[in-house]
Amino acid sequence: MKKRFLLAAQAVLMVSLFDAAHAQESLTQATVAATSGSATIRFADGSSAPATVGLKVAQGAAITTGKGAQVSLLVHDGIVAVLAGNTEVGLEKLSVGANGTRNAILSLKSGSLASSLDPSRKSENNYGVRTAKGLALARGTDLTVTVNGNVYLVAVLSGTVTVNWGGQSVNITGNTANAVTTNNNGVTTSGTLGAAMTAGGSAGLTEALTAAAAAVATVATNTAQVTALINTIATAAGTSATASTTVASVTAAATGAAVTNATLVAAAGSGGTTSLASTITTAAVTSATAAGNGGAAALIVSSAVNAVADSIPGTLVNAVVQTLVAAANNVQGVTIKPGQVTGGVHASQNEKGTPVTPVDPAITVVVSRSS
Repeated sequence: MKKRFLLAAQAVLMVSLFDAAHAQESLTQATVAATSGSATIRFADGSSAPATVGLKVAQGAAITTGKGAQVSLLVHDGIVAVLAGNTEVGLEKLSVGANGTRNAILSLKSGSLASSLDPSRKSENNYGVRTAKGLALARGTDLTVTVNGNVYLVAVLSGTVTVNWGGQSVNITGNTANAVTTNNNGVTTSGTLGAAMTAGGSAGLTEALTAAAAAVATVATNTAQVTALINTIATAAGTSATASTTVASVTAAATGAAVTNATLVAAAGSGGTTSLASTITTAAVTSATAAGNGGAAALIVSSAVNAVADSIPGTLVNAVVQTLVAAANNVQGVTIKPGQVTGGVHASQNEKGTPVTPVDPAITVVVSRSS
């Protein structure tokens, strides 16, 4: 009887301690840091609103993006999650513990979610992405999670992530033979990022990697963090069928996020956004060329110009084209002309809001920026 009483008392004490610890947690809110395309936030009370920059999003809300859209979410300081297009994510948990631990669990229903966590604060980070198959746990890493029907894929670009697939625990580490784990109809496999990019079951991975580039560039404190990610992806892509479009898409996402990162722009010096874009473009072309895909150079430059054009007056777009083409041509074995940067270049808007076409007639510009 005495033993039974002691066990009961211990159980009550454990529950009390858990409740006390839980009570000491402070609920927090995420902030929409950037958006493009159509995205909707459904709040815990059932109301909804378009995703707009600066909007606060609390635990219990859900975010849905449309085709081609992207939403960057500042989950905690130094933790950014980026939703790719056609993605639905629920904010399952957002809090800070009494000991300063930053807690977050995002529930991925469908699509692709990329996350970047400041490794210098990994002792404070308690972050997870939940899918119907299990939970991916991270503290200081860059990762993507994709749900495509019955296929669940987790790719790690830096650091290590623990993935629990229905009771089976798998550790995956960036830049290794175990960088990607996939659960396809209940069967779990692991492999390299390059293998995943050429596999039939990796649908949505390009979108996930693009979102990852935006996530990393949003929280990066130096350009080397951005270029290292691009190098990882370009090297893995090699000369695969989707290599050119993947690297170009990743470069555009990284450039677009980088030019809005005040720390990176300041570090770029007097050249500002153009200098920053030039550094990222050079890294992308260099990495793609080293991987045997130098033919992607013109597409990479076009994509980078697109990203910069959205943040500068249209009158400056031509100068950016010339600068980025020159930067690409500094890479050994690469020779492109401004005229090759065609079709994909958007005209920005000048100070009066009127789209302006670059003065070089060799450059074809598609005016697609909305007002």
